[in-house]
Amino acid sequence: MTEASMNAKALAERVRELSRLYQKKTGANPRFWRRAFAVANRGVGINEATLRRLLYNDQEPRVREKTRRQLTRVIGELEAMLGAPKSEAETGGDTTHRVDRRRIDGVKLKPLKLIPDSRGFLMEYLRNDDGEFFNDELPFGQVYVTTCYPGVIKAWHAHRHQYDRFGCVYGMAKLVLYDQRAESPTRGLINEFVVGDLRPMLIIIPPGVQHGFTAVGESTAVMINVPTRVYDYEEPDEQRTDPHDNAIPYNWKKIDR
Repeated sequence: MTEASMNAKALAERVRELSRLYQKKTGANPRFWRRAFAVANRGVGINEATLRRLLYNDQEPRVREKTRRQLTRVIGELEAMLGAPKSEAETGGDTTHRVDRRRIDGVKLKPLKLIPDSRGFLMEYLRNDDGEFFNDELPFGQVYVTTCYPGVIKAWHAHRHQYDRFGCVYGMAKLVLYDQRAESPTRGLINEFVVGDLRPMLIIIPPGVQHGFTAVGESTAVMINVPTRVYDYEEPDEQRTDPHDNAIPYNWKKIDR
């Protein structure tokens, strides 16, 4: 069952499960799972009383759609906390490859709700009333589709002024971000997101953040981007870096962490 098809009670139970796993992974007592939840909940703002109500009532309380989205965001944070190496011991001292669990400043995630029925499914990608992802700072520029065949790496790219709003609408893709901004509080951090059919998500990438992606599995990954500027063919807002010959501590071929 994917997060898009879970009810709120099931999402709350998933939050508790992942929080306990994180406590165990870090050597803490799983009984105090709310400590891990509190870390993942920073910047999301789920009311803990709502979480308790969902977990401990026999019947699922009625909740707003906003609460479902918040629960899904916390699940994503916990999965990132569990999936990223936390020490040199875990990475084997490999300084050529690193993934950080702390989110790069300005990067935002929006879990996408997939609505299936007997005819197929519908999924909203972006709305002009979604103030966090569409506003004066994040206007509409254009929409384009880009694909990536298995084994191909499309990286690294950055922009001086443009924000990107990336998502994978077919297949699975690994989207990797590197913060190269000199004045950023998260300068040097690397984030990795696996998105697509099994985890539909929209990701905002700020200007100055290097990014790239590759297909995961044996299917072509189909990506959609809704950047905040139209592409200028005469003076492109584009900074390119070779995917392998660079100083970024990320190895695209490494999958056995």
